[in-house]
Amino acid sequence: MGEVPIFTSKAHVFVIDPVTKKSWIPSSRSAVAVNFFFDSARRSYRIISVDGTKAIINSTVTPDMVFTKTSAKFGQWADVRANTVYGLGFATDVLLSKFTEHFEDIRERATDLSDQKEIRATTNGEVETDDSDTRSAKKEELQPDDEMLSSASDDSRSTNQSIQELKSLKISHDRLKLALAQSTANSKKWETELQALKNTNARLTTALQESMSNVDQWHRQLTLYKEENEQFKKKIKELENDKNKGAELNDRVADLKREMEKLHKENSEKSQECNMLQQRIGVLTVVEKQHNECSARHQKAYDENFRLKERISGLEDRLNDTQRDRVRRQTEAQQLLGQLASHLTDITEVTQKLQSVL
Repeated sequence: MGEVPIFTSKAHVFVIDPVTKKSWIPSSRSAVAVNFFFDSARRSYRIISVDGTKAIINSTVTPDMVFTKTSAKFGQWADVRANTVYGLGFATDVLLSKFTEHFEDIRERATDLSDQKEIRATTNGEVETDDSDTRSAKKEELQPDDEMLSSASDDSRSTNQSIQELKSLKISHDRLKLALAQSTANSKKWETELQALKNTNARLTTALQESMSNVDQWHRQLTLYKEENEQFKKKIKELENDKNKGAELNDRVADLKREMEKLHKENSEKSQECNMLQQRIGVLTVVEKQHNECSARHQKAYDENFRLKERISGLEDRLNDTQRDRVRRQTEAQQLLGQLASHLTDITEVTQKLQSVL
């Protein structure tokens, strides 16, 4: 049947710089079609995008993939198999939201397919085990000792149950390892974000301290300007009262007025600068709140990582116990089979002697 298209959207395609791992390299000259396909032959989902005759995206969706929105119109996901990170830039946030919904839906379908494959593999193992048990039972029905056959059959069934339990534990162990790896990756990412926020917070704190020192200096200058202004006002009043000074005094008054206007202008500018500094203080408060939230998220991820490690340790202990029990049961089964063969040999000799006597 081939590949069946499921969803199509248009976006600018980018890949992470393989050297710096920080900047993006555009893969398409303009917005191109990004398609979701279902491969019925391989029973897998793929994301494919073609620019002209060149395939710029060929990513198989796996259950552990995560699509992350980094801005209102940009998202990214990591492809471990391709050893790269793809980025998509959309024209609107609506297109990004639709792509995210379809990505999560396809990822859930891929998870279901993976679970079905594991169940099918386990079921095939059980069917093969049951067939071998049936064939061995039919052969053993031809032998005379029923009690020994029943004992051997019970040991064989218990061994099969141990094998099934061992497979189930291995599957759980692998899933927990995957969850631990994902949690570790998220923890590293949050540590990087936390460090970046700490650096930003330090720079903003330094800037705030400098701004506060400048504000204090401006307040002192403003106070001096106000005192000078009051002195000038007093002088103006004195000069206005003294009309005998003539034109020279009038020029002096005009100069003083111009200086007063200049001081008023500087005073208004300093007031605006004070308002801007207060706004920057508000921004610093928001940044500090984000820093605290990120610290809480990092601690939560660390605790979850520790719990997963403890669960994995418990499962590994159970797995070791199951393997030891399996070895012991196999040894007992081999001993019983050896005893059964010895008894069968004795019965065969007795039968031959009876035939020779008869």
